[in-house]
Amino acid sequence: MSNSTTLEQVVETRRQEAVARYFEAVWRGAAAEEILDLATAAGRTPAEAQNDIDTAARAHELIDKAETLTPARQRLAAAVAEHGKLAQELAAVVAKLRPRVDAAAVAADDTRNEVRAAEEAATQLRSLWRAHQELVPAAALPAAVAELVNAEARDARRAELGRLRAAAFENLQAARRRVAEARAALNEPMQIGYEQRQRAHKRELAAAEEALRAAEARLVEADKALAEAGGGGDK
Repeated sequence: MSNSTTLEQVVETRRQEAVARYFEAVWRGAAAEEILDLATAAGRTPAEAQNDIDTAARAHELIDKAETLTPARQRLAAAVAEHGKLAQELAAVVAKLRPRVDAAAVAADDTRNEVRAAEEAATQLRSLWRAHQELVPAAALPAAVAELVNAEARDARRAELGRLRAAAFENLQAARRRVAEARAALNEPMQIGYEQRQRAHKRELAAAEEALRAAEARLVEADKALAEAGGGGDK
């Protein structure tokens, strides 16, 4: 009985040693053949060995990440301290600038109201001057109001020149049609009174061509005037 107990102890001791060697090999990442041999001696199946290998790999990965915990905490503490310091400095700067910011805001509002009042006065003065030019000298108008008046005059001038240019273009189109009709009339068939009508047609064509040249000249002048006033037209 004593010898049997001793033999069992030896077997168990060897099994434990085999298991220990197996887990050591798995932990240090030994070659697959070595792990497989040790797994057989330790009584581990291939599936169990693969699971042990995966577990060991995951443990190594977690160890690597966990080792960064202490330095990361140190960096966090430093970052929080720096943030607190800068926040205090910012609060001090804001507190120092706050009166100036508030004063600037008040000044901006006051100036904005002043501009609105001046714009309203300029609008009213422009209307009053248009209605009473004989009473209010143009030279008395402030520069801003004078510029508004001049801008209105320029706009009105451009509008008028635009209308004149449109009329000149319509006259040109009418003159072109008149010339075309006169030329077509010259091609009428020979009938009684043909020569007399031809002389009349030629006189009409000459008059139409003269009118066309005049219309073209008026359109050129209208385009030139419109261009000088800052407008433009298409022939």
